[in-house]
Amino acid sequence: PPPAHAVQAIAPSSDGGLWVATLAGTDSDNSGARILKLKAGRWEAELEPYPWPQDSSRSRVRALHEDKQGRLWSGTAGRGVFLRWGAGGWQQLAPDAPLCQLDTLCLAEDEGGAIWIGTRTAGLYQARPRLVTTRQVPAEADQSELVTACAARDGSVWGGTDGAGVFRWRGREVTRFGLAQGLSDLRVAALLEDQIGRAHV
Repeated sequence: PPPAHAVQAIAPSSDGGLWVATLAGTDSDNSGARILKLKAGRWEAELEPYPWPQDSSRSRVRALHEDKQGRLWSGTAGRGVFLRWGAGGWQQLAPDAPLCQLDTLCLAEDEGGAIWIGTRTAGLYQARPRLVTTRQVPAEADQSELVTACAARDGSVWGGTDGAGVFRWRGREVTRFGLAQGLSDLRVAALLEDQIGRAHV
């Protein structure tokens, strides 16, 4: 490759190219990683800026994988796993968990889209995508703040506000509880569910 540094990992790209991870410098003991793509016989621009320091061998990329969604996964020699989606930049997988120190040796994807992370001393990990949904506060609470929440065992979510009472989200249905439903105050600072599924304000 153009940098003339040792290749550490390769992986196919969905567009017919090839992802290549090399050392960032010529000193294999104190060198991080660079990632390039080879496509149609030409080298494309690097995926800079990198989220890892380039003066540490722990930043070397040992494994690369492009998943079915087009995200590029990079497993390092001691700084955990990073992923990149399009031009959005790099994101570290679980930066506050033990994964951030993993010495990664291999990455693989199963038919369900889960990523398997093989490590040197910590065993095998599985990373699964999680769906994030947003619940909108109804118009009658537009000027109020949501100050407490409770996830019920039946799958509904309860939210207490600082002046609009309590709201319950169950699927697509939103129900408001106010003075007419028995609340003595529309300012609700705490919510909890008891052992038999009753909500308490």
